Amino acid sequence: MKVIALDLDGTLVKTGVLEIAPSDREAIGDAVRAGTRVILASARTPAQIRQFQAELGLDGPAIGNNGSLVELAEGVELLHRRIEAECARRIVSAL
Repeated sequence: MKVIALDLDGTLVKTGVLEIAPSDREAIGDAVRAGTRVILASARTPAQIRQFQAELGLDGPAIGNNGSLVELAEGVELLHRRIEAECARRIVSAL
């Protein structure tokens, strides 16, 4: 199986534009029809990614939070890497 992982912000969703261009939608549709699995990745949450998946007719994993959270299906986590408490405290102190 072929897989394409596509970034949203700054790639599919251009800066200042909140929708995916028709040419990109068409290319994604062509890839899906050719049997390629298309996965969306973003700094956004998986819930936000799922909105774009629905618009594009995609399903499957959502790679969110800059790769630290991967959901197979809505709410079903495959991977969730959290910042350790001590590291979080150091970050907050530095800020």
